[in-house]
Amino acid sequence: MRKYVLTAFLLFLLFGLPKISLGQKNISAQPDSFFLVARDLAIQGEYQQARKICFSILDNFPDYHDVRVLIGRSFAWEQKFDSARIHLMQVVQNDNDFIDAHLALLDVEIWSRNLPAALEKINFILQNHPENLDYRLKKAQVLFKMGDDVKAKTQLNYILSKDKQHKAAKNLLLQLEHKQHYNFLSLDYSLETFQKPYVKNLHLASLEYSMVLKKTTFIAGFHTGFSNINNLSGNQIQLQAYPVINNKMYAFLNYSYGFKSIFPKNRAAFELYRELTNAFEVSGGVRYLQFGEDTAKTNIYIITGSISKYQGNYWFSIRPYLSPKTFGISQAVSLEMRRYFKDSKNYLFTLVSYGNTPDDPANNINNLEKFQLTAASFKIGYQDYLSKRLLFQIKTGLSVQEYQASKTHYPVDLFAKLYYLF
Repeated sequence: MRKYVLTAFLLFLLFGLPKISLGQKNISAQPDSFFLVARDLAIQGEYQQARKICFSILDNFPDYHDVRVLIGRSFAWEQKFDSARIHLMQVVQNDNDFIDAHLALLDVEIWSRNLPAALEKINFILQNHPENLDYRLKKAQVLFKMGDDVKAKTQLNYILSKDKQHKAAKNLLLQLEHKQHYNFLSLDYSLETFQKPYVKNLHLASLEYSMVLKKTTFIAGFHTGFSNINNLSGNQIQLQAYPVINNKMYAFLNYSYGFKSIFPKNRAAFELYRELTNAFEVSGGVRYLQFGEDTAKTNIYIITGSISKYQGNYWFSIRPYLSPKTFGISQAVSLEMRRYFKDSKNYLFTLVSYGNTPDDPANNINNLEKFQLTAASFKIGYQDYLSKRLLFQIKTGLSVQEYQASKTHYPVDLFAKLYYLF
């Protein structure tokens, strides 16, 4: 209670009195007290108010570096990273040994996903503080984010050799061990069902194998399906590849071939992904679908792309689908959100879409009419570990879907997948 009373009193002295000179006089007498008030305001999210106090302190004490570091951090917390760098670099230029400014700059580079600069900064910090385990952990975290697992593990092992109970290092090492299972076998099953205007159950199952060769992940898959409508069934083989082009760009390639009528005859995809600053990623590519049998084929080309953003433990992505030609294909868009927990493989997710999106596994069927009709859906799912090597994903959803023009029904989707990591 006394803390809040003191905060209110100091703010009154600074902003409530009619003459600013009196406020400046009080700052001159009690700069540390006003700094603590500014820090509390910044922690509460009152960034502009906090910076007003900080700038007033700097008018009297221009070398009060803690104050300018707080200004820089407040800009960083608002994701105004360029403004944060300006103030933090000013501290470094005046006093290159002021460690808090370097640590703040390190956080700025990490949060803006400028990882090479972050690695350079933590290396500089460790030159002067080689035995500091917290700084070693920071370096391990940067290396982990950069995908340099070997060097990250070296840092973590060093930390644990000095402190066997270092909780953060143990947790990150566990994430690293999970991440190093690049290869996997997976088995999944999905069901789309509805009761009106007739009963339909579409069963789809897949078996996939993933392996990494140099810088490319390959995934080979076999899909099978059955529908109670006309007793349709069929199989499909698929090959996917994710080649890494450089540390900021990778690609996605996919080709599938369907046997019998339940799957598209041919299906292909190509897309380029590019990582940007401020935790953004963009992509652009094309999907190809061939519907029908040999006597009546229809070729569809769909342009797609995405804008994705990491925000703390959350990931957001929006993806539109546009057909460059008028085949009667409905344009579609999907929005996905993930909330991560232990690591990148453990998350809760929701998926909202309008239109029938070609990347939805439930739409991997030989049904051109489905893409010509209006649809909207909401799905929610969860992925987590059953053990060190077993991973599962479950998903369910409800759609509002046209089955004829202006006539709708409500299919329910169920999906389950099991991974074995090795």
